[in-house]
Amino acid sequence: AGISEDPDNGGEGISYAEANLEEGEFQDAIIMAFDTYGGESFVADVANSVIEAASGMKAVTGVSDKIGTRTDIPGVGYVSTDDTDDPVVVVSVNELEQIAVVASAMIGAALGNKNTYLVKRHTACNVLPGSVLVSVTALMNGNMIDLSIPFENKTRILG
Repeated sequence: AGISEDPDNGGEGISYAEANLEEGEFQDAIIMAFDTYGGESFVADVANSVIEAASGMKAVTGVSDKIGTRTDIPGVGYVSTDDTDDPVVVVSVNELEQIAVVASAMIGAALGNKNTYLVKRHTACNVLPGSVLVSVTALMNGNMIDLSIPFENKTRILG
């Protein structure tokens, strides 16, 4: 069905998320996008664990609504609460030093779920069906930064 003007008739539509930003010079955010390869039955749980991980952390000023709780997309229409298989999570952060801390907690929460894989932008991801794919981007001072690479570097075991 897709996007509808009637809240009761929305189906799978575009992914949408918003988070509050504080007034100030820098408006930084972490954007986590999910897609599935047969993981439709649990992708909302993965995304919601990310939301729970970021909520209440130091310097977090806004977190998008939990997946399955919001159907309205302002200026567009309505989608279903449970038909999306590609949710998006947005978290706003007001301290530069906390971007890595919050993003790492979010990534850890996502990867702690079954069959969930972090992917670099624009790369092939060879996974078995029944998987959730996640990409993480920081929006910092208007610049988009793929966080999978610094996360991979940071989690390398030294020795």
